[in-house]
Amino acid sequence: METNRFSFGKDHKGALLTINDRATGLLFMGKIDSKEAKAVETKP
Repeated sequence: METNRFSFGKDHKGALLTINDRATGLLFMGKIDSKEAKAVETKP
């Protein structure tokens, strides 16, 4: 499984979180409002 974060928005405050499960070929993607670890950890 591979996880990436890409910054965007004014002052690069938001991020796009992608999780790529190579075993199944599924991609999970979501927008998070903060690049802090706590926001990434609690993303549903």
